[in-house]
Amino acid sequence: MVNRHNRIRYFTNICATVSASLIIGSLGLLYGVYATIKTLDRIVDPKVIRNKKLSEYIYFNTTWNTDLDNQVMDLNVSEEVESLSKNRRNLSWNSISIMEWWQRKKSMMAWRLLEMIQSDNSNERITAAERLVSLKHLQDHDYCHLAQRSDAHTAVALARCKEVDMRFFLKPLWSKSCTDKRELISHMRDLLCHLNQAQKHVCLRYFINKAFPNISAWISLLDIEMLSLEGPPPLTISENTILPLCIQSLEHHSTISGNAQIMVKYGVLSLLMDAYRFLGSSNDAALLMVKLIKIIASYPEHLNDLFVTGWVGVLAKWLNDEDNRLSVPAATALTNMDRDCRSKLGPNLYLLHPRHRPADRAEADVDVVVVHGLLGGIHYTWRQRQLCSEADTIFGMTTRSEEIFVKCAMSNSTIGDIPCSLFTLDEDDVGSDFEHVLNDIPVAESGELMEKFKDEEFKLSYNGKDMLIKKLEKTPSCSTLCWPKDWLAQDCPRIRIIGLNYDTKLTDWVSWCPLMDKREKNKLRSKSEDFLQQLIAGGIGERPIVWISHSMGGILVKHMIVQAWKKRDLNKAYYNFLSNTNSIVFLSTPHYGSPLATLNEAYKLLFLPSREVEELSFNSPTLIKLHTEFLEFLREHPTKVLSFNETKCMKITPLELEVRCVPRGLGDIGSGLIYEIPLGHMDICKPNCRFSFIYQTILQMIRSAAEHKIKNKAT
Repeated sequence: MVNRHNRIRYFTNICATVSASLIIGSLGLLYGVYATIKTLDRIVDPKVIRNKKLSEYIYFNTTWNTDLDNQVMDLNVSEEVESLSKNRRNLSWNSISIMEWWQRKKSMMAWRLLEMIQSDNSNERITAAERLVSLKHLQDHDYCHLAQRSDAHTAVALARCKEVDMRFFLKPLWSKSCTDKRELISHMRDLLCHLNQAQKHVCLRYFINKAFPNISAWISLLDIEMLSLEGPPPLTISENTILPLCIQSLEHHSTISGNAQIMVKYGVLSLLMDAYRFLGSSNDAALLMVKLIKIIASYPEHLNDLFVTGWVGVLAKWLNDEDNRLSVPAATALTNMDRDCRSKLGPNLYLLHPRHRPADRAEADVDVVVVHGLLGGIHYTWRQRQLCSEADTIFGMTTRSEEIFVKCAMSNSTIGDIPCSLFTLDEDDVGSDFEHVLNDIPVAESGELMEKFKDEEFKLSYNGKDMLIKKLEKTPSCSTLCWPKDWLAQDCPRIRIIGLNYDTKLTDWVSWCPLMDKREKNKLRSKSEDFLQQLIAGGIGERPIVWISHSMGGILVKHMIVQAWKKRDLNKAYYNFLSNTNSIVFLSTPHYGSPLATLNEAYKLLFLPSREVEELSFNSPTLIKLHTEFLEFLREHPTKVLSFNETKCMKITPLELEVRCVPRGLGDIGSGLIYEIPLGHMDICKPNCRFSFIYQTILQMIRSAAEHKIKNKAT
């Protein structure tokens, strides 16, 4: 028994010794491997072995054959596998070869997708662009190779994709002739002088005379008209100010038809890229540059010029900028440059939604066109109404400040703030047993929809169990500077939102351009004719249209519809434009004019009202005739019409004078539903949140138009 225990103890000791030896040996071996790797890393850089050198200049064969490359690649793979089986002692080096083959295999997918983007099939191009952007395994040298292989159309297709990597675009080329701002300003001055001689423009000559006094005398000798141009004495302008002013002068010069093409011929794109290098995107000059680039992008023949100078990559960067003043024009420019987009947007049209290509590549169900009024704009009229007392008012327009930009409408404890603050509470505290009354509810209602639309019902409140409440709880967007772009895009993703933007003025005392007045573009009829052609060229009329207009914008909408109605037999595009007009929303539109715009002869000599203001005078014959023709159109083409009229005064000028622009009765169009809202003229187009009665009613009209299109497709 004792011998048996001794043998067991003996074998146990042997096993323990052997196990300890194996463990110690393994640890020693691992330490040896670790020490060897560290020693090799100190001697040789592993990147030299694992990665190939990045090429600085790459030249591609335009007759690249994918099938032949695949055959050669398969042959190389078989040779590598055969070599691996014969030389097992070189396993580590062959493993590196297999990894290199695998990297080439993944890179070949990117090359194949790039070739598909450059094909003749539109659907294949769009699908390939989305797949290429979604690849995440590409390295820096892969992006560099793909960017050098891309042409202008490929770069635009990638730029319009969501979440595109900026490495797909080559960095802009900097001009060696502009090493500092002084040289750039000198080149800008020479460009302005050449443009003045090629296409004479009084405003351009005036700016050269004011900003560059040393050269104005030389220009006067060449241009006899310069001798008669008198103005204020030349000003001493700093380098930081003169460059944005030059860009502003170029932007104004490009608004005249044909001038943009002359500017490209004289190298304006390279100079603007140099200006972008010195000023960047944060300066106000970038807002002027993107407007000028948008105008140039509307000419297809300048696509390659924009690509070569690097502006496609810059537009792709601006497309994702938080500032709508940069992102919206950039989206419009890229849309006009995209060969897969059939419709082209004119100089007064801006694409508010969608910014990128739709993920499902489906066409929009409805076109929503927003038209601002006098002294408005797409970046100012359609903001969210702020309940902040810090806002200064100038002619009824709230000035933009960084504090107001980030503030949500939750500063005062009023009923209007309940929707925003409601989302901060727990569901157990609030529950769903409540009735939520919308903001901005009307104080009076009159009129009725046409017999065709009498089944439409617009709610003043929603139950806590309603799907609207549940949906807004998940997406409580409380602050926006453009509610059609942000709110409508969330609630109705499959729509296209077009903003019509144009310049207006109250008085002729302000700065003006003689060439603009010579073309009589200040007349509302002339403006509407130009806008109508741009809208039809932009594809408006191919699907249901919902118009949202404020103040004088409603007059322009009526002008465009009446003009299309008169030409409906001349062109099918006008007939489609009318037949697809589904709904019209008027926000404080003075259909019969406004007493505020009516001045006697003495005040006219003192105030010098602009042509737009004169046409908005009370009981203007032009407005009366337009209104009569518009009612005839409504009788012939039943259309859903909603009017929201103001009942409160607004404050104008810093003196806070209270006036009412559209008194009661003047906003009554005589058709459709009319709601009187307890708001002023400038606030009625600015909902304070998504629970506003005005916003929810407009949203319901858009959804109804989309459902109507779907039903027509089904039948």
